[in-house]
Amino acid sequence: MTTVDNDLISATSRARNHAPYDPPVILVTEPDEQRRLLYMTTLRDAGYDAIGAADTRTALAEAADRSPSLVIVQIAGATADTLSICRRLRTQAGHQRVPILVLTKYDDAYTRDQIIGAGATAVMVEPLKHQTVLVKQVRRLLLTATGRRRAIS
Repeated sequence: MTTVDNDLISATSRARNHAPYDPPVILVTEPDEQRRLLYMTTLRDAGYDAIGAADTRTALAEAADRSPSLVIVQIAGATADTLSICRRLRTQAGHQRVPILVLTKYDDAYTRDQIIGAGATAVMVEPLKHQTVLVKQVRRLLLTATGRRRAIS
């Protein structure tokens, strides 16, 4: 074997012995497939592990399976049905303190109060002027969440 081969084997062995950094998992719940994919791509480009769900049932299953560090939920309005995802996430074991970022097109105090009252951590009004605004908000929420959460700089 050559020195290069030995170096490659040694490097490969070291890589196997050191677990790679696991980026925070972000669950994106958005019924519109194009927007869901846009948000997921934006988050992946920023270094996060983004997973998607089109509806409440899928989102709750993904949350139970993957234990996300943060959940993004698109809500059409402050109705009992659309707010149920926040309430249900808060009752799932291990998700009581996970930040929930709600995206909505409604920018009024009543809607914000209803969303926060349902268990959301923060609200952003759509359309977003630029996708970097989403990444900055995600990073901020992860940094201010409880100790075990990590953000990517």
